[in-house]
Amino acid sequence: MEIDFAPMEGVTDYIFRKTFNEYFKGVSRFYTPFLTPAPKRVIAPKELREVKQENNPGMELIPQLLTNNAEDFSAAAEKLHEMGFETINLNLGCPSGTVTAKGKGSGFLKYPDELESFLDEIFRKADYKISVKTRIGVAYEEEWERIADIYKKFPISELIIHPRLMKEQYRGNVHLSAFDRAYEIFSSKLIYNGDIKTIEDIERIKERYPEITKIMIGRGLIADPYLAEKAEGKAKADHGKIKKFGRELFNNYLEEFGSEHAAVNRMKGIWFYLLQSFGENPKNAKLIKKATNAAQLESAVMQIH
Repeated sequence: MEIDFAPMEGVTDYIFRKTFNEYFKGVSRFYTPFLTPAPKRVIAPKELREVKQENNPGMELIPQLLTNNAEDFSAAAEKLHEMGFETINLNLGCPSGTVTAKGKGSGFLKYPDELESFLDEIFRKADYKISVKTRIGVAYEEEWERIADIYKKFPISELIIHPRLMKEQYRGNVHLSAFDRAYEIFSSKLIYNGDIKTIEDIERIKERYPEITKIMIGRGLIADPYLAEKAEGKAKADHGKIKKFGRELFNNYLEEFGSEHAAVNRMKGIWFYLLQSFGENPKNAKLIKKATNAAQLESAVMQIH
């Protein structure tokens, strides 16, 4: 079972990916947080840094685009294809209100007719592979039937399904019944995503969907950076190495941002997940949250056991 690292806006940027890949193994592919093409710029310079080969050494990277404009998608995808990317991922899964209010991400699923026209146009122009990351609907699980019927019409290379509705964000249980129906239709083309936090979670997905060869994990891999290696039976968590990773990541952000305050704030968000590798300790979480500078953050990290 191959494990892909899910894109997470504000977390899995190229600095995180590069540092993570130096410390931990077992991840097959990394996805960029969504890039947002626009008519006049195609891809912004800041976003181009995300996909440059020198910023992503030693890893297979798949760029993800977020748009509901077919011309913008095709222009950006062609640019990425010229840079050497064979697969472009379309984000139809982001549930963030600021995204869905514009009819993008999972917000695009509100408009199935427009979505079908969009997909028809981008696939007609594509001389590269297009994969799709999607939710199963907006408000009701029954919406999935119409959405799946649309996806069946196109040569989607891989279909990554997070079996929740847009309105659910990341709350409540996943709808495995919807994924079951997708499995009947798309079979080995599918990639499962959603609430995978432990080896037991991985094994349950493998047992339930034996033809699936890939899964995608986001928050679970940040909370346990050894999860992919554990799935291969190759590693046990090394708390000292996780701390060392956190320190190097902070230094890399400090160099990139040129701001201690910005680097500390970014790491506080990442440590929110990493702390889960050390077990529940409200004191540690409180100290991390209160840190306002590098010295306070390091002091808090030193007290984690």
